[in-house]
Amino acid sequence: MMETAQFYGDPIEEDTLYVVLHQRQSVGEAYHWALLLTGPGQVGQIHQATDRNGSWEYEIKDIEEGQPTRSMICLVGIGNIPFANRAEATEVMKSVHVPPEGGNLRTGEPFNCRTWLKLAIGVLQRAGIIGLPLHVEDVETKLRVKAGKLLSVKSADGRKLPTVSARIV
Repeated sequence: MMETAQFYGDPIEEDTLYVVLHQRQSVGEAYHWALLLTGPGQVGQIHQATDRNGSWEYEIKDIEEGQPTRSMICLVGIGNIPFANRAEATEVMKSVHVPPEGGNLRTGEPFNCRTWLKLAIGVLQRAGIIGLPLHVEDVETKLRVKAGKLLSVKSADGRKLPTVSARIV
């Protein structure tokens, strides 16, 4: 069982898609980006692109209690996905191409967890599974701004408090 973190902010909602920012140990990107799809009860799944085994791959991890783990530093809700649409949403996220060798996207951006997340959000929008009133680039910008604000919340003894936000839009 994963060790959970105490979060400050809004409660985590069922049947919601969250962007999850994790602490990143390596140099480069400030965060590891992933998606959390919550389900009924306390069940959730992390969807992400990782290169922990030396090549990029799509990964789904079940979270038994649907609660934040210690490495999560921010969750931002971007849409509701009813249980009836959960399997379709998962198939759509699985369909996003993950080049094992990484490389660059057509936009010139290097492939990584953040670019996979943006591709996945775009595919979910085009499939009509989520409906954001923003272009995916604007979603990323808003997430970075929101994360910066959320991560500045400190406890009485000066420690950063991980935060949940109900919605980005």
